[in-house]
Amino acid sequence: IEGMCHGLAQDEDTVALVDDLVGIRIMNTNLETNKIIKMPPKSRPHGIALSKTENIITVNFSGFDEVGLFDLKTGDSLGTIKISEKYKNTGTPQHHINDCAILGDYLYVSMFSASGNWKIGAYDGAILQFDLKNKNLIGKVVEDLWLPHTPTFINGNLHYCDSMRGTISNTTWKKLGEFSGFVRGLTYDGMFYFVGQSAHRYIDRASGTNKSISLDTGIFLLDPINNITKFYSIPDLTDINSVLYLKK
Repeated sequence: IEGMCHGLAQDEDTVALVDDLVGIRIMNTNLETNKIIKMPPKSRPHGIALSKTENIITVNFSGFDEVGLFDLKTGDSLGTIKISEKYKNTGTPQHHINDCAILGDYLYVSMFSASGNWKIGAYDGAILQFDLKNKNLIGKVVEDLWLPHTPTFINGNLHYCDSMRGTISNTTWKKLGEFSGFVRGLTYDGMFYFVGQSAHRYIDRASGTNKSISLDTGIFLLDPINNITKFYSIPDLTDINSVLYLKK
C-alpha cells in the first residue's frame, strides 16, 4: 500500500493505517480497505490506535498538538484532545506528538517535549496518559526520554522506544534491547520482538553518545531470552514509522 504512512494498529479483525495523503484506512486482516476516514488538512497525522471495545480510533495530529478521536463504526469525529494551549497561543505545534496507544479507557501519547520546548533544545520527552471519557490529562507515565516513540502494550506491560538513545523498554526500569540506530516501531509475535530502525537524521545530536551510529534502515528480530538479534535490511526505505505483527 503506497502512501505517506505514519502508523499501523490492530484490534481483533480490524486494522487501521494512517496515511497523510489519503486518510485513515480501515482494513480487514487481508489488508483490504473497507472504509477511509478523512482528516483535517495540515494536521500532519502520525501514530494511530484503535479499540473495538471502546469503538474509537485515535490519531495524533502533530500539526495541531492534538489527538483526533473518531467513531470506529461511522468514522464521525468525536472531537480532539489538546496537549496544551501552546498551539492556540503560537499558531505552530510545539510538542511534536507522534505515537499513541489505548488501554481500557485511557490514551497514552508519546512526544518530543512534554513542556513544548524541543525547538529551543529542551528535549523533555515523555509519554502522557489521558482519560478518553472526559479528555483530561492524568499525568506523565514515563519521562526523561529523548525523542520517544511507539508506546504499546504487550503482555499487559507498557513498552516504548527511547529512539535517540536506541533503546526499547518493557517497563520503566528495564531495557529490553539497545541498538546503535534510531528505533521506532515495536511488535511481538509471542516469541520474538520486532523493532524498526530508520536512517538516522540526527547525527549531530547523537554524535558522542554512542560508540557508533547506524545509518541502516530495516527491522531487527530480537530474542529477549537469549539476547540475540538478527537484522533484516530494507535499504530502499529511509523511515520505518510502525511495525505490526498481523494477527489473523
